[in-house]
Amino acid sequence: MEKKKNERMLWLAVLFVCFQLTASFQNQLKASFRYQSSIISKTRTSVIHRYETYRDITLIHLYIPQHTLFASFKFTGDETRMSIFACKPRDVSLYMKYGAPPVINPDDSTFPKDFKNITRSKLHHIEFMTDNKDQYINLTSPYPGWYYVAVFLSYVNPKFSAITQQGLGPSCYANVEALLYVEKISNPLIVSENHLMEVISISNTSRYFKTYITDDYDHALIQVETIDLAPNVESMKIRIDVGKPSSQNTFIAAKSFYSNSNDTSITFWTVPGSWHYIEIVFESEKELSSISSKATFRLKRFSNLIENLDEYQFLSNKAYFNNSITKIYRNRSLSTLIPYKQYALVRDGLSDTFTFSFVLESEMQHNTIIPVNMTNDHFSAFKFSIRDGTEIGGTLQFIMAFKPRLRRIDKAVSFESEPKSNVIVACLSRYVMELPVWPNKCVTRNSERTSELILNSTVENSTILVPYPELGTWYATFKLFCHNCSSCNCPENCQDSFNACVDACELDCDISCQDCITNCSRALIETEECKGCDCDGPCLRKGAPSCNSSIVYDISSRQCISGQCSPNGLCRFMVSDGVVFSTCNCINKYRGKLH
Repeated sequence: MEKKKNERMLWLAVLFVCFQLTASFQNQLKASFRYQSSIISKTRTSVIHRYETYRDITLIHLYIPQHTLFASFKFTGDETRMSIFACKPRDVSLYMKYGAPPVINPDDSTFPKDFKNITRSKLHHIEFMTDNKDQYINLTSPYPGWYYVAVFLSYVNPKFSAITQQGLGPSCYANVEALLYVEKISNPLIVSENHLMEVISISNTSRYFKTYITDDYDHALIQVETIDLAPNVESMKIRIDVGKPSSQNTFIAAKSFYSNSNDTSITFWTVPGSWHYIEIVFESEKELSSISSKATFRLKRFSNLIENLDEYQFLSNKAYFNNSITKIYRNRSLSTLIPYKQYALVRDGLSDTFTFSFVLESEMQHNTIIPVNMTNDHFSAFKFSIRDGTEIGGTLQFIMAFKPRLRRIDKAVSFESEPKSNVIVACLSRYVMELPVWPNKCVTRNSERTSELILNSTVENSTILVPYPELGTWYATFKLFCHNCSSCNCPENCQDSFNACVDACELDCDISCQDCITNCSRALIETEECKGCDCDGPCLRKGAPSCNSSIVYDISSRQCISGQCSPNGLCRFMVSDGVVFSTCNCINKYRGKLH
């Protein structure tokens, strides 16, 4: 009897230990996927002032680290009493922007006519009071790097400001405190091309991977090899983003995969020279479970380099293209398969602050201006980089003009005017290259805007000024058109056939995968039904006239506007929180033109 009792107690002890181990395993499993959260920065401004001109702002900058999934900026305004009178809360204006100081005009004054606020980052703006109440700006999946905050006492039109007698009112100092809180994912695993990766995870818990895409690739494909879903798990979701972890509402591509589906791949367009984050989550309507789901996948990348120039003989003309690489711009549209030449510009700087230019390598070698020759069969792209901190406080300018045409008759030399039919559409963008499209558009794979730079025979030069350019990689693209456009008419079923052809080719190919899009396009265009799909944007290629031209350009930075201000202003350097920026300081009580 005693023996049976001891055995029963032993079995109860074993069951208790197993229960504890199972609970411990569940807690460890949940903890292994938990985000790392922390307060990483706290900054308090010096005394902030009433806004009259841009020099009155107080600028601070806060850094968001890599792998950040969520960031919360907390701002609190307060007053410090400096007299016997009590302080009243005052209005505060705050602007925040990624990559460079915010470009703002709270007094509603006009910017110079060539100023273009070209940016890809959002301008955040909040209004609050110095009453010790917290204000928040929350960002999901933010880009890592420096965020610049301009803060000041809100602008009051002098026409409506009260007149007070000095010494009979309160003396108060206003300050703003900024605190940055972030949640980060654990270091994601790195994915290599064609390497089989395995993911094991419980439901509704994200696992992150990342892969680096070099300059020679423009898109990639993830192929799911196997998928084993746990009970109560409906699907596996893959989300992809560039430069930062994806989230439920922030991604460049997303797709759900099911156990019984034949659709096992997702294609996404890439950004050269960037880390791409891959999020995998097994989706279930149930709560977290200790039963894991499993899947394996591979990554394939596709180059956009043109290796066989025999198909594009005009691109191999050394008189036109020196020190450049040849690529083809493409997406899943038959109308945007356009070859281009990409030039990597070199920084040519002076010791003067914010004074530098970007030039072709051959220009630096020979110390002379070298024009860029163009045909209407391709477009050209300049690539250059703005460094963080030291190069964002001036004004970037992009100036473009036709090179004068010379005509020689015996020993006489004369100038010819540019043909009236020649038109150049140019685009300037950061981070993602834009395609110039007739008649005046700058297009990416998911957006379209109007070009600020149009050059024709009636325009001597075309100019863009970008105040406080954001750090990172920039692209200046331009394309020559012959001012004659026959409308492109490509049936929708041709586009569907093109997509199906490319999908099948890229899934099965081992080598020469970069030819899938080109070969599928060529095969369809040769058919009678799809012959109207041979397009350059909205224009039909067949029967279009040919033309050529040359341009000279200037891409450079100067403090203020070309190193100076108007006769009613002085260019000044301002320093706040270690950040240097230039601004025009008005004199003679001049306040600029108001709307």
